[in-house]
Amino acid sequence: MRIEESIGGRSTVSHDRKDAGSVLFFLCFVPLLLSLTIRTTVLPYAQSDALWTFNYILTIVVCVAMTFKVLFLDTYRETTKLAVVLMLVLVFCQSTFLALSWELSAALALCVGSFGVDLRKIYNVYLVESFAILLVALILSLAGVIPNLPFEKFGRIRYALGTIYCTDFSARVFYLLLLFLLLFYTRLRIPYILGFVGLSVAVFIPTFGKLGFACSLLVLLIFGIHMYVERHEKSPAAAWWKKAWAKIGLLSMPVAAVVMILLSYFYSPDNRFTSLVDKVITGRLALGRNGFAEFGVTVFGQSVVYRGAYVTENYNVVDCSYLHMLFKEGVIAVLAVIVIYVLIAKKYKDHLPVMYIVTMVSLNCMLEPHLIDIVYNPFMLLLLADPAMLKEKNSHREAESPDDKISSQEHT
Repeated sequence: MRIEESIGGRSTVSHDRKDAGSVLFFLCFVPLLLSLTIRTTVLPYAQSDALWTFNYILTIVVCVAMTFKVLFLDTYRETTKLAVVLMLVLVFCQSTFLALSWELSAALALCVGSFGVDLRKIYNVYLVESFAILLVALILSLAGVIPNLPFEKFGRIRYALGTIYCTDFSARVFYLLLLFLLLFYTRLRIPYILGFVGLSVAVFIPTFGKLGFACSLLVLLIFGIHMYVERHEKSPAAAWWKKAWAKIGLLSMPVAAVVMILLSYFYSPDNRFTSLVDKVITGRLALGRNGFAEFGVTVFGQSVVYRGAYVTENYNVVDCSYLHMLFKEGVIAVLAVIVIYVLIAKKYKDHLPVMYIVTMVSLNCMLEPHLIDIVYNPFMLLLLADPAMLKEKNSHREAESPDDKISSQEHT
C-alpha cells in the first residue's frame, strides 16, 4: 500500500481549499523562516530577548494556523485529522513544558502544514530568503558593520562571517547546496560541479568548517556520478547504482543514528578504537558520552542547557543530532523524526536525487545538530508537500515504471 493511501485516503483537496491552504502556509512559513534565520546571525537585535519572544509567539501562531489548515482546508479522513491535531498539541506541550525548545514544534507544524502545497514554491522561497539573509550578514561582517566573530582552534583563526559560529556558516552553505542540487539536478553540468567545488573551498578557507567542506565535496561527487549514470542508464553499473541507492537512502538515517548512539555510549578513552574515532571526529564521542552522564535519557524530553560556542570551561554541546535530540527531545521524538525520513525515502525510492539528499542529511547529522532545525534543514517537508517538481524529466529521465512515478495529484 502506498503511503498516500494509508494517510490521505481517496479524497482530493478542492482547488479553492487547496489554494487557501497554500496561502495560509506561506503566510506562516515566510515570517517564521525570516525571524528564525535572522536569529542565527549577528545582525542588529538578532540575539535580543525581544526577537526570542517574537519567535516564540510566532511559533504558537504557526502551530495554531497549521492545525486550522488540517481541520478545515486539508482533506484527510476524520480520524486522521484528529490524530494529526492531537500530535501537534502534544508536541507543542512537550516543547513548552519539558524541552523548553520549539524547534521540534515548528518543524512538525510546517511538515504537516505543507500537505498539498507546491514543493517547488516552498523551496524557491526558502532558497531566496535564506540565501539573501546569509549574503547580507556576510557582506556586513566583511565590511565591519557587524562583528565577524573570530575563534581560535587547530592553531588558526576561524571566522563566523556574520553567523554566530564559524561552522554555522559552513553548514548553511552545505544545506543550501543540497537544496540547489535537488531543485536543479536536471540542469547540472560539469562546469557547475567545478564551480560549486570552488565555492566550497572559498567557504572552507575562512571558516575551516571541515565537516561542511567534506560533505559538500562528497555530495558533488555523488551528483557527478549521477550525471554519468543517467547518460549510461542501460549499463549494468547504472542498474546496480540505482538499486543500491534505493536501499542506502532507506537505511541511512536509522543506521547513522544507531552507530553514533552506540559509539558515544560505549566510548572510553582507554579503548583504542573509540578513542581513535573520537580523535578523528574532534571529540564528539567524548561529548556524547558526557551527555549520557550529565543529562541522561528520557522518553518525552527535558530541559537541557548546552554551553558551547565561545565557552571555554564546562563545554558540553552535543553536536550529533541524534544524541542532541535524544537528551533534549526524548526517545519518542528521535524515533518519530527517523520514521519521517524513512517514509520520505520509501516514498521517493525511485528518485535518486532525493535518496542522495536523505543520505547526506543522515551523515551530516551524525556530527551536526541540524536534523530538526528548519533554518538549516527543510527536507522534512518532502514528506507531505506536493512533489510535482520532482516529476519533471529531461532527456536523462529516471528509470521508473508508470506505477512508481510520483504523481502530483497524490499527497502523503
